[in-house]
Amino acid sequence: MSSLFDIGRSGLQSYRRALAVTGQNITNVNTDGYKRREANLKEVAAGQGDIYSVSRSSGLGVRVSEISRSFDEFLLNKARTASSKFETSNTHLVALQQLESLLVPGDSNVGQVLEMFFSGLHDVSNLPSELGPRIVAIQRGEAVADSFNSAATAAGELKQGLVTQADLSVKSLNALTEGLLNINDQLTKSDSQASQSLLDSRDNLIDQISEMVRVNVALDRQGRATVRIGDNANGPKLVDAQSSYTIDLVEQDDRLLFQIGSAGSQKLTNQVVDGRLAGYAAGYFTVNDVVRQLDNLALVVARDLNAIHRKGITLEGEKGGDLFLSRKPTVSEGPTNVGSSYVEIDLTDPSAVKPEAVTFRFNDDDKIWVGFDASGRQIASGRTSVALDGMTVSFFGTPAKGDEFTVDPARNAAAGMTFVPRRGQQIAAAASRLAFADPANASEAPITVFDAAEPAAAGQAAISDVFGNDLSSLTSKTFLKDCTVAVVPANADNLLDLASLVQQGTYRFSISDDELPGASSISMTYQMPDGSFETAIFSLVQGSNAVTGTGWTDAADIARLMNVGAIKAAHSGGSQ
Repeated sequence: MSSLFDIGRSGLQSYRRALAVTGQNITNVNTDGYKRREANLKEVAAGQGDIYSVSRSSGLGVRVSEISRSFDEFLLNKARTASSKFETSNTHLVALQQLESLLVPGDSNVGQVLEMFFSGLHDVSNLPSELGPRIVAIQRGEAVADSFNSAATAAGELKQGLVTQADLSVKSLNALTEGLLNINDQLTKSDSQASQSLLDSRDNLIDQISEMVRVNVALDRQGRATVRIGDNANGPKLVDAQSSYTIDLVEQDDRLLFQIGSAGSQKLTNQVVDGRLAGYAAGYFTVNDVVRQLDNLALVVARDLNAIHRKGITLEGEKGGDLFLSRKPTVSEGPTNVGSSYVEIDLTDPSAVKPEAVTFRFNDDDKIWVGFDASGRQIASGRTSVALDGMTVSFFGTPAKGDEFTVDPARNAAAGMTFVPRRGQQIAAAASRLAFADPANASEAPITVFDAAEPAAAGQAAISDVFGNDLSSLTSKTFLKDCTVAVVPANADNLLDLASLVQQGTYRFSISDDELPGASSISMTYQMPDGSFETAIFSLVQGSNAVTGTGWTDAADIARLMNVGAIKAAHSGGSQ
């Protein structure tokens, strides 16, 4: 039998250890990754008697059975998911804020510089013989080109900065996975219960990994963690009990991709959906999209202003030339090409070039190159060359099946934009054709000169030969002629109505078999655009062809009669 002194000593020792755990919690309240611990006390039971007797001992005192961590795996995983989503949004937001500061830096953004340039051209048109407004217009034109150049350069630097930051995050992630593998090894070698600090370090590393990429975590009996990328248990592994896997960054034309696996066997994955890496990928895609729109704007500005300027006459009596020049369309080779082919571009009419990119894919069965637009629609094809708007694409070498080339007319148009005129006299502010009255004229008859309309292409049908002259949905299902391009005659502005009858209203009704033979009329009430209601009544007695003997036998015959009646009412101007 234990003495009272022994029981008291066990209590003092146990509670001293419990107080030490409490002091440890207070001391590490601000320590990253530390989980609050609790000392669990348990009675030191005395030996039990046999089945025929009862032990006379009342107990031997108290002891600390274990020190447990405040750990809830479900809540911890929820917190990690929230952390991943926050890092995605925050990283993307930072990239957007940087992009906004580049494109809208106050009073010198592209839109305002273009507005000042147009204002300068307006001043030239008011005083075409003065050199002052022309010099100002030259300076503002150069400012337009510089603004496009600066915006494109800054956006390109931002893209490269996002790539650099993403690469650093990838390296940090790989270091964290190596550290987690080391902890898994230590947990494997532990003969007894793992130390609380080791488990805290494990959870802390997983928390940091979840900030980089969203993960799914599974723990085994020894506390070792298996970490997978994504929000399900089937994603690619980052760490398991035996090894860790490396993530690499892949920079493609318009996006950042990630591949994972052991050295030499890495594969691309689309499971990087949240976390800092996903935020960098989203920011990179957004910046690239804005750069593409900026290139398209630069190409359209240059193309349209050049087309107008070529129609004018300079102060020196010469025809106007180009106001802006942009780089030649770029060609990018597909990453999986295995053939020895290459592409050359010949600009035939820069003013006709469209900013849309075209991807050419080699069809090995027909031995031709097929061009597709961004939506995947086939728009061109050819064996050795293909004619596009304003340019000719020529193919050389020996292609392989599936080889691709992307021709992008607007690529780098903003970065390479330049203003051509260097002297004010080169601005073509005068019209190439002028109409004026002879001073000796006795009358005041006016005269006007304008560009003649483009002649219609030979073989095109008149619009009346292609489209029907009926707004009924029943008669507008097909074209009158196998042609979708037609000539609209002059002075047809007030005589031409084009309608698209995609879906018409329907009316549902039901008639019982007992009521069907004696049905004589049917009425329907519909709401007008002004909110009022009107009722239309159809006489079923008119359907003599559908009535047999004693009356109607099929409700479908009534539906057909109502459709015919509606068409006749529409043609006669009555209600339907």
